[in-house]
Amino acid sequence: MKLKEKFGCEVLLLEGGSIINGAFQRADVIDELSLVVAPIVAQKSDKPLFTDSDFSVFELVSAESKDGNVIMNYKRNSEKERIL
Repeated sequence: MKLKEKFGCEVLLLEGGSIINGAFQRADVIDELSLVVAPIVAQKSDKPLFTDSDFSVFELVSAESKDGNVIMNYKRNSEKERIL
């Protein structure tokens, strides 16, 4: 990937919106997800987490409850994608 070649970047924390998230997902460069589920209902105008994404399988690595929220960490499972 260009970031690794040009800058030696091994790890990147992506905190973008649905468009940039979808672009990274389509480029097949997301290997971990950290999601926080908060007890809030979205509005009609809110955007999805990934726009125009492709199919990917992630497996739950850990989950914890903190301050009324659920924090979940997932790792990419390429083996399951091949089976499906």
